[in-house]
Amino acid sequence: LYAAYVVSVGGDAFALYRFWVPVMPALLALAVAGLRWSWLLAGRVAAGRVALYALIGAAVFFLVPPIIRESRTRSAHRKVAAFLRAYAKGRANCIRQHTARHEAVAAIGIGALRFYLDRPVLDMLGLTDVHVARRSGLDLGKGWAGHEKYDSDHILLRKPTYICIVEEKRASAVPAARDMWRHPEFRRMYALDECGCYRRKDAPRPAILKRN
Repeated sequence: LYAAYVVSVGGDAFALYRFWVPVMPALLALAVAGLRWSWLLAGRVAAGRVALYALIGAAVFFLVPPIIRESRTRSAHRKVAAFLRAYAKGRANCIRQHTARHEAVAAIGIGALRFYLDRPVLDMLGLTDVHVARRSGLDLGKGWAGHEKYDSDHILLRKPTYICIVEEKRASAVPAARDMWRHPEFRRMYALDECGCYRRKDAPRPAILKRN
């Protein structure tokens, strides 16, 4: 049932199987219970031993090849994750120095940024924004799973001090970034600054920075 749910929502755009984390405890508990049952049954009847051997064989057949493949690719995933984490941490530190605590930041891919930044973070993809998440009338199912919804008018109406999106020439892959670059208000009111994000031109700088 859970596998059907993952398929129905389009799966994940990233590797390392995040969607399966919620059911891991149940799967492990069931696996241990199954092994215990097979072990007890194997000591009672010959059919139990056959079942146990079949279970071991199936585990080896289905699990060993993926484990071998994962061992070859996991280091690459770790390097990418470490880079993105360090990148988000540096960006968060810079934004913190150039904003007050109440100023909002809009972003695509808010996970690591929100973890390191003690500021309101607006999710342009709608994963944590109810309005964007419930927007209808979009052409979905053709791009990255979880990366197809957007509402630039809604984001700009909240006047975030920073909008963190990729540069225009790389925006075609994510509709939220592409739509934001097409919005005249964004082009008129935001400019790239030293934090690597686009800052609202009329947003005041914190007083401590003005003195420095």
